Amino acid sequence: MARYYKKTFELLDKYDSYMVTGKEDSRGFTPAANLEVTSTRERNYPNFDFSKEGFTHDIWSSYDPFSTVTKNTGLSSHYLSEQILNNMDGRNSNNGDLISKTVSDAEDHESYDNDRKWKTGIEYAKSVSKLKKTVRPTELFTTEPRKTTITSAVFDPSLKHAMPIVGAMVHQEHGIPITADESLSTASSKLARNAQKKGLPVMGHEGNPTFQQNNYASGGDFYFSDQEERDEVMDDFVEIHPDKVREAKNHLRGLLGREPKQHMSNQFKNVPLPGMEGF
Repeated sequence: MARYYKKTFELLDKYDSYMVTGKEDSRGFTPAANLEVTSTRERNYPNFDFSKEGFTHDIWSSYDPFSTVTKNTGLSSHYLSEQILNNMDGRNSNNGDLISKTVSDAEDHESYDNDRKWKTGIEYAKSVSKLKKTVRPTELFTTEPRKTTITSAVFDPSLKHAMPIVGAMVHQEHGIPITADESLSTASSKLARNAQKKGLPVMGHEGNPTFQQNNYASGGDFYFSDQEERDEVMDDFVEIHPDKVREAKNHLRGLLGREPKQHMSNQFKNVPLPGMEGF
């Protein structure tokens, strides 16, 4: 019988790690499955910054190109950096590329000596001009809703059935659709697709909305080879009570449109109430 474990780290966001272990085999190996989950809080930030100083993107740096671009465009450093991150996720590629180039040109202009400054200054001015014409947020603020994302999933084939149960635990806790990782192996891609086909609340990542297999991580066995390895990896994990596992299984059945199991013995089933035998 599979046993379920969890450990949590929480700062601004919440990071959960789930581990499932199976029955030790004849070799002394213990099959395992691991799911890493990041739950980000809702974020709000201004799209514009018209202050003289701008916002320093890196407090440890004596010069910050983001702050320079902010002062020259009025777009906040947070907005600029988020657009670049979105570009890395496969979204807003044109804006992200243009912003990346403008920030890079600002850095080049600052780093070169006086003999090169006029050339880099012209290039930077062109980038700023294009950025002002192209990137025009229509809202004063950007709101990023809270999000629950699977950042890693590895499992022994014998424990594939446990992954939807862990997913149900995650959904029970956060109550919002679960976003799959952008990078998916063959096994993870198939698992995520099947989950969505069955109607489970699973979403594709912005950079991989259709759950395409896009990495070549080796599948196959995932296990602890001995007790020492297991004790080392399982440090800080706390076992999830069987009642909680049962609740997650029932929650999964509900998500699949099935009746939850009642776990009642036969003596309590189909027993008429006194005086109601004829109904």
